Amino acid sequence: AVPEMAAGPDSIFTLCLQSKYVYKGRISVEVSRMGSPAYFMESLEDSADSEESGDAGDPDCLMTDDEESEEECEVNCFCGNPAKLRSSRTARNPYRPFYNCSKRPSQQCGYFCWFEEFSPRNQNHLEELDPAEVELYQLQQRMNEEKAAWERKRLELTSQLSRVQGELDEIKEKIELANADIMPPLDRSSESGDESDGSVIKHTIRLEKFT
Repeated sequence: AVPEMAAGPDSIFTLCLQSKYVYKGRISVEVSRMGSPAYFMESLEDSADSEESGDAGDPDCLMTDDEESEEECEVNCFCGNPAKLRSSRTARNPYRPFYNCSKRPSQQCGYFCWFEEFSPRNQNHLEELDPAEVELYQLQQRMNEEKAAWERKRLELTSQLSRVQGELDEIKEKIELANADIMPPLDRSSESGDESDGSVIKHTIRLEKFT
């Protein structure tokens, strides 16, 4: 739900302009970082899951202190207020920190941004999270990197295998053509009878196999 604002063209225009810039920035960062629009769609789904499940208002969801957020947080939501640093509880991104609106779920403006993708300076804010969750998050990131490296290696090996198989098929075809060129014609003579004396002459059939 969009928060209530004072009526007036200036305030409405400012909100729309800010929303467009933030939305454009989110798309640019996600696509340039991951190289795939599919990853951006996954991030949007996580944001929707968090709002539907009520993570933003869940007391078990980690948040920053109000005063500390107002003084140090550089992220502002669509409302213009400092965004909240929270921890994801979804299966796809367990313990992954993100920013969203600080208001109650029913009053949030819909702002969402992954923690590590807003600014390099946000690394300092990891101290606001529980050390165990920070370690879990870092392990998750490392696992994702190793999985991506393994996938690249698998694709490389699959490409090499396909290329080698193509070369083998080409060699086999050349061998078959070469054998067809050097193979002599098959000499087969049918049985014939001698009408003069009634004797039957059998002609031998010689087969030669070339290997």
